[in-house]
Amino acid sequence: MRKVDTLFSIDGCGKNEKELSQYFSLRSFGDTVAKEGRSNQDFFLADDDEGLYVVCDGMGGHDNGSYCSKKAVEIIGDNLKKIDCDNIEDLKNLMSGAIDIANGEIYSKLFNQNSRGGTTASVVKFLRGDKEENGCLNGCIANIGDSRVYLVTKNGVVSKITIDDSDYSQKQQGLMDNIQSEKDFSKSFDSNDWNNRNRIKQALGYKKDINNINFYRFKLAPGDRLLVTSDGIHDNLSNKEINSLISGKLFEGKNNNNIIGSLIAKSLYKSKNTENIRAKPDDITAILIENHFNCEGENHQSPRDDKAVQGSKKEGLPQDSEKRKNDNELESLVSGADDFDTLYDVIDHICKIKGKIVGVSGRSYTAEALVGIIKKVRAGEFELKEVTRAYGLRDKVGELISKENNKLESLVSGADDFDTLYDVIDYICKIKGKIVGVSGRSYTAEALVGIIKKVRAGDFELKEVTRAYGLRDKVGELISKENNKL
Repeated sequence: MRKVDTLFSIDGCGKNEKELSQYFSLRSFGDTVAKEGRSNQDFFLADDDEGLYVVCDGMGGHDNGSYCSKKAVEIIGDNLKKIDCDNIEDLKNLMSGAIDIANGEIYSKLFNQNSRGGTTASVVKFLRGDKEENGCLNGCIANIGDSRVYLVTKNGVVSKITIDDSDYSQKQQGLMDNIQSEKDFSKSFDSNDWNNRNRIKQALGYKKDINNINFYRFKLAPGDRLLVTSDGIHDNLSNKEINSLISGKLFEGKNNNNIIGSLIAKSLYKSKNTENIRAKPDDITAILIENHFNCEGENHQSPRDDKAVQGSKKEGLPQDSEKRKNDNELESLVSGADDFDTLYDVIDHICKIKGKIVGVSGRSYTAEALVGIIKKVRAGEFELKEVTRAYGLRDKVGELISKENNKLESLVSGADDFDTLYDVIDYICKIKGKIVGVSGRSYTAEALVGIIKKVRAGDFELKEVTRAYGLRDKVGELISKENNKL
């Protein structure tokens, strides 16, 4: 008899004695992006009204992988909707039955075709009508393979709930989740273990029977979230990177679709970065599920984010990125880009889906052309208005330039001597191409350093140094400091 293997309870709610209604105070957003050059083998379901969420990551070749994951989501979804149970044990049995039905149908079809395949499955189901007086929601997670479920507290602390179906111990898995370079390898595992970290012990549909479904009971407090991911997220991002990204977005007050957009955009960028030891090009899927019940105010259902509604398909399975071409979902990827390298990858991804990016005016751009324009805007050679507004790109470029300029000004401000300042100027020019002053005059690093040296020697006046990034003020400060010392 299968049992609930882990109790994962969070009891951080304050009391609220108001009479509560029985709806699910849930809102979610999910998205999926295919690995470049193939159809998507990830499928997900996000249904806030049913309190049901599923992520499946197929394997066994392109056709088999897509079939297994799509069929699993369909069957599990059909069998767990409209169910009526009020305790965890009954819910666990219903979830177990739904997974067994999916496993049997997938295995039988592949067996009859003399073929093999399978899928991971992370299934989250909330108990209907089981909201506690303090707004907490109870539910159960069923997990097979290495798709995952994380708890995200309202304060932005991220912790993994599920344990992968792997030959590696929970401790080893935890160590691997934190790897960011080879220096992080330990006595517990070596490079061979690292290269085999994606091997799983079981998959839905791969064998006639599933030996063990891992069940986890949870209690989700108001303001807390569950994050469900395929390995395209957690293979490419370390625990520290996931935690930092989510906590930062929550601190900024970002909503669920923005957080998911950031996770997917960052994972997409990291998967292509050959210097990233975690890099693994793959399909990338994530759902963020929030208990938005307000313990402090009236009990009401907050309006959902527009994009969260689109991510919650009641009967619909998410289509792969070649089919859905959903402008709102692509905009969420743009919104989630935290730096220019990630944004460039997102633009390339959009162009692979759409062919070209077409602006409001009707002008179309290839990825190469649009990235070229953005680089000129970064360098100060073009105005921001040259960037199309499509998918929120103009606003995102403006935001990133402001963020980048603030960082560069901070580096200039922090330079304590001229040698350090020269290094900072060289760094700025590597990022921007050139330094463009308020007057529009542009400088290479070599030229600007030459001007500063002449100012130090008294051959030029200080006004010859550009004000960009606070450079004129910094040079004046360092000259005064240098002269006082002399």
